[in-house]
Amino acid sequence: MLEVTSILKTFVAAILITMALQVKLNNRTVENHVQDWYQASILPGLVQGVSSGAVLVIKDATHTVTQFVSKTFGHEGSSTRASHLNFELKRNLPPAKESSQHEDY
Repeated sequence: MLEVTSILKTFVAAILITMALQVKLNNRTVENHVQDWYQASILPGLVQGVSSGAVLVIKDATHTVTQFVSKTFGHEGSSTRASHLNFELKRNLPPAKESSQHEDY
């Protein structure tokens, strides 16, 4: 029941914030004032820098992991792509056949 209460409180808070942002001040809504302030501030540049750094980190990490996996499981002389992994799946035993013996009651 605590989860439902939490969801309802969050829903009510979202409705109240949305209503508050629609209040007009000087023929413009609070939402428009906040948007103009945000675009004029230094914050968008900082967010852009952080997101660009995060993209580079993810790209470098993906490249490093791909190289490691390729070196660990790859063939000699194969390319460094992870799609050239040296895995081979074999079935050891044929599937068991079901017996057709049924007992009549």
